[in-house]
Amino acid sequence: MIYKNLMFQYLKKNIRHDAAYIKSWLERLVQILSKLYINVTHIVVNGWPNNSLAIVKWTSTTTLENGDPFLNKGVQFICLKWGKVTEPDVY
Repeated sequence: MIYKNLMFQYLKKNIRHDAAYIKSWLERLVQILSKLYINVTHIVVNGWPNNSLAIVKWTSTTTLENGDPFLNKGVQFICLKWGKVTEPDVY
């Protein structure tokens, strides 16, 4: 759960949800885990354009600094209104 913990720590310090925030977060993630691979295995979307829910199941893999392999699986629930994310939740 290293990925999730790193993301939580970063999110606590940077409560912004615009394109610049996402770009900054991803750049920091690449610095920490330079060979991170994310494989999306399922996507389900339900609802109307003014109130949609997308559920994304994914697996991430990388090699840690000490050379150990790392595997993390997660599910993200994303609430959208008119194509804009209103509530991203990662588990």
